[in-house]
Amino acid sequence: MLTLDITVQDAMILHLNKYAGKLPDVYNMPFDTTQDGMAAALGISRAHACFELKKLANKGLVGFITAHTPGSSRKVMAYYLEPSGVSAVSGIYENMKRDNTVKEPLFVGRSAGEIVNSNT
Repeated sequence: MLTLDITVQDAMILHLNKYAGKLPDVYNMPFDTTQDGMAAALGISRAHACFELKKLANKGLVGFITAHTPGSSRKVMAYYLEPSGVSAVSGIYENMKRDNTVKEPLFVGRSAGEIVNSNT
């Protein structure tokens, strides 16, 4: 099993970076941008995802809106990277390269859970 030496907050930032090019849309946000979606993708509990997302929001790295997700009849909290969060992505990759944690960008077309839970 591949394990990464990065924080949950860093993994969340990298996960949300997949959606950084899209503006938040109250009518259609991907499920992976919700607390449930990120918890599933990262292999953590929903409560842990909520706790870490609040910390990231307080730091100004992520923002949130109440939005619809595909297949849901109710609105849920959906998260997106603020400009400072987008700026943090390159620093996370640089730290990972410096620490020899990873040699190539993660989460390009893959969910965080696929990376964290994949076998090597």
